Amino acid sequence: MKEETVNLVNSIGMEVDFIPAGYTACLQVMDKGLHKPFKGFLREENVNWLMNHQEGQKPSRVDIANWIVRSWNRVTASSIVNTWDSLGIRPFQPE
Repeated sequence: MKEETVNLVNSIGMEVDFIPAGYTACLQVMDKGLHKPFKGFLREENVNWLMNHQEGQKPSRVDIANWIVRSWNRVTASSIVNTWDSLGIRPFQPE
């Protein structure tokens, strides 16, 4: 970040911390184990929809909302727990 940006952020009472290269996966838990599979499932929904509709047709908001629900439902509880476990954090105990 530019010094002027850091100074501006500091001037409004916020602190800037830099994340060293390679640490994003350690600090952004969702990126490490959940976003990639979720986005993959969402991509599958989109491709399936495209294969079953006319070229140029656009999905409705309801279609997209359904893709999101189905995609999230495919993310397993064990994937969530394993993501946190890989960082040594256990925020909850699954039943």
